[in-house]
Amino acid sequence: PVEVASEVYEEPSSYKTNMSSPSEPSEGSTWRRRDLVSMATFRLTTVELIRQQEGPKSSVRLQVAAVSCDECGAIPWDELQSLFKFVCQILLQTKFGARCKAWNLAPYNPEAPPCIRLRLDETLNMPNKIEGIIDRKRIQSWITHHAEIRVKDIDMDLSISTVIGLGDLAEDEVISSPMPLTINLENVRINLLEDRPPVNITSPGPVPINLCIGRMRLERDQSGLLNIQPIGKTFNTNMSAGQHQTLGNALFRAPREREREVLSMQLVMQQMKLDNDQLRRRLGDSKVNTESYRQKTKQETDVLRSYLKAAQDDISILLEEKKALLDTIRALQVILFYLCFSFYTSFSHLFTLSLTLSLYTSLTRSLYVP
Repeated sequence: PVEVASEVYEEPSSYKTNMSSPSEPSEGSTWRRRDLVSMATFRLTTVELIRQQEGPKSSVRLQVAAVSCDECGAIPWDELQSLFKFVCQILLQTKFGARCKAWNLAPYNPEAPPCIRLRLDETLNMPNKIEGIIDRKRIQSWITHHAEIRVKDIDMDLSISTVIGLGDLAEDEVISSPMPLTINLENVRINLLEDRPPVNITSPGPVPINLCIGRMRLERDQSGLLNIQPIGKTFNTNMSAGQHQTLGNALFRAPREREREVLSMQLVMQQMKLDNDQLRRRLGDSKVNTESYRQKTKQETDVLRSYLKAAQDDISILLEEKKALLDTIRALQVILFYLCFSFYTSFSHLFTLSLTLSLYTSLTRSLYVP
């Protein structure tokens, strides 16, 4: 059989008034639902998701830093829809007002490990020989899944109706084969409040259920069998009542004490952030000073290099002038030598000539003497 869904409208009647909070009139305001519904808002802080694949194996990792829940037991349907529309419009903003409440992030310690960690592993085991028709079910039979969830340091207050609604929300129309699942719980505290009316009129009233889990491991195999066991091999089952009470007090301290601890850790984180900012400013100033000193040193080095180059040029010019002067001196020495030699030769010729003249004169005088 094929089910066909169609939009259903309320039949017009004499009462089409809006019993919720007043809002601006519109055409659709007369068709709003007048019944009350319950709402639960889960705030997830710092949600991180990563997917890794290597060959036929792939894994998806999800972690949440902090989680908190706000419940509203009775809210008109039309106001819930307008609130959802308003939230979708300003989804990127950090604060918004609705029913005299402000949007705030759940208080958490950024240095602490995440409170929820999830890992989903998927492995494809293909057979060596594939025969016959390959359909979707056959391909799904080759894939194996395993999920691991770690929940730590969570303190929440929930209503029984919210838990039942979450169970109805997770219900699937198709019955699938059980997936192997491992859940590790550590330091988890959940306070369940019974908000449903009692069955008997003479009932004294609901009693809240305080669930405190120190360490517990839940494991489900492929057959759907759920195993519950403590974590760790050193779990001592022979502890006395006083030791159990001390352990419970250590694991689940009073909310005020936890708030004070969170506040003190936040103050320490703020002081560390201020110190880090101051150190970053100092580091930036030191980098600026180092850069200016480097520029100044570079300029001085360039000036000294220019002076050195000018001095080297002057030295090369002086060396060339010295070489030219030495060549000139050598040329002058050669010229002087030739001049001296020619003078000596001329002087010797003159001396010989004068001696010859003197001899000739003396001989002439000796011949003409009477």
